[in-house]
Amino acid sequence: MADLSAFGDSASFSFADGARWLGEFRPGESFYATTTLTLGALQTHTGEVTVVGTIVVPELDVDGVPTGYGADNGFFLVAALVDGAPATVTDSDPFNAKTGVGPQIGIQLGDGSGSTIVNDADTMAAGEIYQPGETRTVVFTVANTGTEALRDVVIDDEVLSGAELAGPLVWTFPDGTSATATRVGGKLVVRWPRSFDGTSTWAPGAVITGTAKLTLNAADAPHVNVTNVSARGATSLVPVTASDSYNAFTGAIQVIEYDGELPDPAVKDAAGNWIVPSKPGVQSGQDADNAATAVVYTPGEPKKVRWVISNTGTTAMTHITLDNLVTAGTPVGDEWTADLSPIGGPASYSFARSGPWSGILLPGQSFFAQGTLTLPAGGTHSNTVTVTGAVIIPEVNRAGVPTGRPSIDAEGNIQLATLADGRRFIVSARDPFTAVVAGAGLAYTGTALLMPALIALQLLIAGGVLIFFARRGRLGRSKAV
Repeated sequence: MADLSAFGDSASFSFADGARWLGEFRPGESFYATTTLTLGALQTHTGEVTVVGTIVVPELDVDGVPTGYGADNGFFLVAALVDGAPATVTDSDPFNAKTGVGPQIGIQLGDGSGSTIVNDADTMAAGEIYQPGETRTVVFTVANTGTEALRDVVIDDEVLSGAELAGPLVWTFPDGTSATATRVGGKLVVRWPRSFDGTSTWAPGAVITGTAKLTLNAADAPHVNVTNVSARGATSLVPVTASDSYNAFTGAIQVIEYDGELPDPAVKDAAGNWIVPSKPGVQSGQDADNAATAVVYTPGEPKKVRWVISNTGTTAMTHITLDNLVTAGTPVGDEWTADLSPIGGPASYSFARSGPWSGILLPGQSFFAQGTLTLPAGGTHSNTVTVTGAVIIPEVNRAGVPTGRPSIDAEGNIQLATLADGRRFIVSARDPFTAVVAGAGLAYTGTALLMPALIALQLLIAGGVLIFFARRGRLGRSKAV
C-alpha cells in the first residue's frame, strides 16, 4: 500500500494488478509504499520493485517561465510525447531476504539403553507394550536444532498417568556437568545452572541426555509422561520450547478353576463394584491345584466344576478364549458354558462350540463358567484350563491422558494392540484342577487321601498296644495271686 495522502489522495493506495495513480508528482516529492513478507525457516526471497512515471509538459507563466507545475488541458495533465508516444522514466531496485533457523529445540524420548532410543512411543496408539512386571530404561535426548546458542535451560517431566519413573532422573549437559531432577509439585525439574550464570551456553547441534527406569505391573494404569524443555537464544533472547511424550501399557488376565459345590469367590463388593478374586480367597480345599488338594468325588455322582475369569489389568481386552485340556482321567462333560450376561454377553456361551468371544472384558470385570464332572469307581481327573485375551489400545483424551475406556474408532472398530512384528498382544493365564474318587490309588491322591489311612493305621497300632498292656496287666495279677 502507498500513502498518497500528502498529495490529496488515499493513504492506502494499491498499485496492485497494474493500477496507476493519475495524480501530479512534482520534482523533489516522495511517498512511501509498504508490504509484508513472511519467511519460514531456511527460506529465501528475491524480488525487484520497478516504478514508472509519465513525463508531463511543464506549465509556463505569461512570461514563458516554468511554474514548477505540469501543464493541463483543463481536464488532465498533458504528457510529453516522443515519436508520438508518452515519454516515460523508470527505475528499479532489487530486494533479497533469507532466514536461518534461529533458536530451536528438538526433543525425543523413548525406551532404549545408554543414550540410544530404540522404541519411540509418542502416542498411546504407538505405545510400547510391556509384559507385567517388566522394567525398561527411558531415554531422553534434547538437541539444539537451531543456529543460535541457547541459555537459561530448564527441563521438566510430568507423569500424567500410570507408574512413576523409578530411580533418579539424571541429566547430562554438553559441558560435561550433570544434575538430578528434583520434584517440584507434580513434576521432576532440572535446571542447567551454568546456562544461567553465563558459564556455558548450549551450542547448535549439542545434545542433553537423561535416563530413568520404568516398571509396569499388571495393576498399573497405562503410562504417559511428558517432558518439556525451555531456553532462550543466547544473543536474541528469543524464548523457545519443545515437548514430547512416552506412552506404554500392559495387560493381565486370570483364571481360577475350583470345586463348584462350594460358594463362588466374590467378584463384587457390598456396593456392587467389581473386585478381582484371588486364589488365597478361595476356600481351603476348593482350588484343587494338585493331588494333595484334590476334590474327592463319590462314584457316579455328578459335581459342578466352576471357573472364574478376571481381567486383572488396567486395559480392556477382547477375543477371549477359554480352553479346558484334560491331562489325565475322565473329562468334564461337553456341555460346559460361561455366563457372560454380567459383562454384556449371552448367559450361556459355549467356548468349545463357538470359539473366542468378541465382546469386551473391561479392567476388573469377571465372569463365571461351569461344567459337570462325574467320576466312575476308582476314577481320577486332571485338567488345565487356559484363558487368553487380546489387549485393546487404551483410549486417551485430547490431552493424551487415558480415559479408562478401550480405544474404538469412529466406525466402531476395536483398536487392538499389536507387537512390533504385527502380532496381537495376547495375554494368558492357566490353572490346574484335580479330582479323585474316594479310595482311588494313594500314589495319585497324595497326602490328602493318605492321611486318613495313616490315622486309621495309627489307631489300629494304638489299639494293639493297649490290648498288649492290658493283657500284660492281667498276666501280672495272675502271677501275684
